Amino acid sequence: MSLARSGEEEAGRWGRRIAAAIYWVGIAYIVVVGFRSIIPAVFWPGSGDPSPPTSTAPASAEWCRYELEQLKTTLVDRAVAHIRAEDSRTRAEADRRTFFSAWDRRWGIAGARCDSPALGTLERLRYQIETTLYRFDRQEGALLERLHAQLDAPQTLGHGQLRKPDAP
Repeated sequence: MSLARSGEEEAGRWGRRIAAAIYWVGIAYIVVVGFRSIIPAVFWPGSGDPSPPTSTAPASAEWCRYELEQLKTTLVDRAVAHIRAEDSRTRAEADRRTFFSAWDRRWGIAGARCDSPALGTLERLRYQIETTLYRFDRQEGALLERLHAQLDAPQTLGHGQLRKPDAP
């Protein structure tokens, strides 16, 4: 009887361990999902999924051409401004995410209303520019900031003596 009871107790222990593991995995899942969805919604309220297009009625060819041209111009102008910025604060990731979220909403509206092969090309350009800007910030942007700092630093001969600029 002692052996049978010992086996039952062992099975009971394993059952409690498995139940406790399932419970803690469930709690961990709820915490992770909560942080993943609630925290961004509280601190970055505009960064959610883009809203659906306001109209899906087909637009005129002129409107589509104008809107796609505006999307292209906005995208290229933003890339140029990003690269020309002198410091990383100007090239902040939050600003970039906000820009691309707004751009994606506009592109979604144009995509719902226009039937143009340029939509796919424009979308591909958008993602390539975004990845280029991320790479720029990691690599060339750091070099550019270092160059700006070096050019802004006073040129010295040593012992704190400033070098005289050459005459033009």
